[in-house]
Amino acid sequence: MKILFVCYANMCRSPMAEALYRVNSAKEGRTDDVRSAGTHAYDGAGATGEAVQAVKKYGIELRHRAEVLDEWHMKWADLVLVTDKERKDDVVGYFPWAWGRVKTIGEYLDRSDVEIKDPVYDGNYEGCAALIDDLTRKVAQKLNAEE
Repeated sequence: MKILFVCYANMCRSPMAEALYRVNSAKEGRTDDVRSAGTHAYDGAGATGEAVQAVKKYGIELRHRAEVLDEWHMKWADLVLVTDKERKDDVVGYFPWAWGRVKTIGEYLDRSDVEIKDPVYDGNYEGCAALIDDLTRKVAQKLNAEE
């Protein structure tokens, strides 16, 4: 399965989700292809230092360069998991033909009340990483259960 994680700038939430999903999916015996992109990213920008530090706790050395979400990403992905409802609205607005493959991570897990808030605004990168760690583990488990 090809999974794309999407946030706003592709510098915090979606790179953390990409990296944490890789670790968690491997623990669940999955070999999914995974990428991330941002609806308003600056191509080539690095992950924030705070995001890099937040995932070190999980044994991850985050080396990431932001990518702007484009048609290539959307055609590539089997499943597009976005961080929040605003990102979902953006993605579906840009690529209406892909609406059936676009869900917030919370929606995918039947928890539509769960959104991953941008830690840029509250500085809680560790809390954000912990939430993403939990959610990405559950995504891998759900995919295993569905297969």
